[in-house]
Amino acid sequence: MTTSGKNLRQLAQEGNPEVISNILNRYLNPKKFSAKVRKKDTLIEVMVEGISTPPQQPMVDFLVKGLSSLELNGITKAKIYGRQAGEDFPSWSEEVVLTNPVKPLPEREAHNQKSLDPSVKENVELLLKKGLEQSQGKNEDAIKTYTDIINLNPICAEAYFMRGSNKVALDEIQSALEDFSKAIEIRPDYGQAHHEYAMALFVVKDFRRAIEEGSKAIDLGVNYASTYNIRGAAYESLSMYKEAITDFSQAISIDPSEGIYYQNRSLAYRKDGDIEKAEQDLLALNKLTKQNKNPASQDAFAFTSALLFSFPILSAILTIIATLFFMMIWASMIPWYLWIILLIIAFGLFSMIKSST
Repeated sequence: MTTSGKNLRQLAQEGNPEVISNILNRYLNPKKFSAKVRKKDTLIEVMVEGISTPPQQPMVDFLVKGLSSLELNGITKAKIYGRQAGEDFPSWSEEVVLTNPVKPLPEREAHNQKSLDPSVKENVELLLKKGLEQSQGKNEDAIKTYTDIINLNPICAEAYFMRGSNKVALDEIQSALEDFSKAIEIRPDYGQAHHEYAMALFVVKDFRRAIEEGSKAIDLGVNYASTYNIRGAAYESLSMYKEAITDFSQAISIDPSEGIYYQNRSLAYRKDGDIEKAEQDLLALNKLTKQNKNPASQDAFAFTSALLFSFPILSAILTIIATLFFMMIWASMIPWYLWIILLIIAFGLFSMIKSST
């Protein structure tokens, strides 16, 4: 069975692991996490890893909503794993049931897909995959690829959406707004397009429309923490502090590991006159910052400790080197006979440690 003519969303719905991974990583990578997907019959497995271990409940909630919004055909369960980068085994795992009501493509786009020449459909599919790969850092090339797709198929919502996302990465916001608008015009129920549209509208300070598009994204099932955060920030910019606090609180409940949400809510509380709660959020932010501070140094310390524990002879050698170093410093202060005694003691310690290993 050929997959020609299918856009990225359709490929994801069929359970294509590479496509699903790339879609999830567009939202996970900015948070310093990455996902790898594997399909087993009606089960999809998702391994999420990062510099630090992903928080279990927020990550599971996020992925369940994301996978459900993709409407994966024939996939009834997801097994989600979380681990720290470099570890061989996950720190946690959880199996969840997915509910994926399948919705047909809007009539206009469905008709357009059917009317395309088979060779054009195949080219569009190949270009969509190529553009997805280029979107990981080669944004200008990706924009050209998606433009080629639009020239072949002027009513491909996915191409407009992805071209707009790559333009945002290059700070071409006004042009990106046009692409997001076009994607939504073609597919009004395109939740992720509404989400990205809201983000771009906030950047150009069109706060009321950002709230409107963010609300549409949420209504369509794109309930990401970042969606609530951007809508909350738009409310805060319009001095609608109670609405902003509600949205920031929802963002925190989805992803309590993201410090910016506490910072934003603290500011909204302060502007709303609740100084006590503002200070509580700052304390929570400070605690979170300390927990996440310099994980690389913590890993290096853990690795060094494990190395010394695993190889006692190495520990013994380092101990003797340190002993000799300090003895050299003290040499001018210690009488010659004490120097001989210290050497005998050091040699004895080394022999005892070596025999114990």
